[in-house]
Amino acid sequence: MPSLPGQDVRSGSRTWYLFFALATLGAVLVLLGNAGSDPRPTLGAIGLLLVGQAFYWIVTFATRTRGLTRRLAGMYVSVAIVTYWLAAGLDPWAQISLTYLTPQLFMLLSSRVAAAGVVLLSAGQTLVRITLDGAVDLTDQVGTAVFVVTFSLFLGSRMHTVAVESAERLRLIQELRRREEEVSALAAARAAEEERARIARDMHDTLAQGFASIIVLGHAIRGELVDDRAAAGRHLDMIVSTAQDNLEESRRIIHALSPARLMHTPLTTAIQRLAQEITQETGIDATLDIRGDPWADPSVDVVTLRVVQESLANIRRHAHASHLQVALAYAAEDLHLTVSDDGHGFSTESVSSGFGIAGMKSRVSDLGGTVQITSAVGEGTVVRARIPRERS
Repeated sequence: MPSLPGQDVRSGSRTWYLFFALATLGAVLVLLGNAGSDPRPTLGAIGLLLVGQAFYWIVTFATRTRGLTRRLAGMYVSVAIVTYWLAAGLDPWAQISLTYLTPQLFMLLSSRVAAAGVVLLSAGQTLVRITLDGAVDLTDQVGTAVFVVTFSLFLGSRMHTVAVESAERLRLIQELRRREEEVSALAAARAAEEERARIARDMHDTLAQGFASIIVLGHAIRGELVDDRAAAGRHLDMIVSTAQDNLEESRRIIHALSPARLMHTPLTTAIQRLAQEITQETGIDATLDIRGDPWADPSVDVVTLRVVQESLANIRRHAHASHLQVALAYAAEDLHLTVSDDGHGFSTESVSSGFGIAGMKSRVSDLGGTVQITSAVGEGTVVRARIPRERS
């Protein structure tokens, strides 16, 4: 059976339940305080009002699970009207029960049905009094009825409005919490994705390049074992050193620490060692030019080192250069990095950015900087990066 489009009783919450309980208790006390010499009519009226309230609580808890059906609403209205009419017929002070009957109607029913119920309650009570008392002051009875109806409708409508607004606020709060949970989940997913990308870049910039270097040195040693055992020994030492660096880098990636080369070493020293290593491995003449007063920033140092590593790895694999230069220019507001070589170069239009170049640009962009790669066939390559010192 379909539910009524009225206000869900659950929106009344514990505050409404407490109000109805106290209002019922107050009505009972008023009736007892104004009982006549024969208390039986008053006790009968109290009994009828309590029966009506008992049915209200039955309806209330029934609607918490299955909603208020038309049949249940009709039963509630019938019981409320009959018990109120009879109670008011027994004791006129029973009219005070409208203080809680009116908001209950508006809580359980739609506004129009509740208003009609209030009018029916008051009008029926007036007819009961006229019937029981016989000749009465009709003006007084009608005036009282109009006053009671007007006041009840105003009070009930205001309570209904408050209940609706409370329910809407509750819905908005629940929606806000749901949205916050969604945003939190999305933020966590994005953070996890960024962390995976960071680890992938770290592995590419360190482990993959280290293993590539080991492979190159291993091929060189094959020929040197017979013709130049001293060179083979040096290259074996370099393989061991590179493997140790890779081991440290893998541990650093696992523990999400800064690059192993920067653990206890300034950036300039770490880059100088990279330049020396590439010279030893390939014979390329590498120089380091530092200008300005170096300032330390862990985030900038990590990104700068990664850009240098990627650039030197590309030079080692593709450039066939005889000379390269790494230049660091420290300014008050930013750091300028330039890595240039005199190798074969390439066409920037025909060569797509690999993972290394994309990762390099992504790292610098994360710090608000920019990367520019200039190259042409036969003219070498220049990588320029600018990283701001202050980031928003």
